[in-house]
Amino acid sequence: MIAILVFASTEGASPPTKGSIFVAGGITEARPENTFIPLVVYYVLPFFVLGVLIALGIALYRWND
Repeated sequence: MIAILVFASTEGASPPTKGSIFVAGGITEARPENTFIPLVVYYVLPFFVLGVLIALGIALYRWND
């Protein structure tokens, strides 16, 4: 369950699901396709790796009761 939540947390930055990135890039006259590379490298990939490690049981999580 934790791994699924980690995977779902990156849906906002995963291309091409977020049209608002393209809209903001158009308003600022930036190239929106260049914004996805940093988002994927710095946000999506680390959380994907963390989710895989949690799913495999390598990265352990702990509930504090």
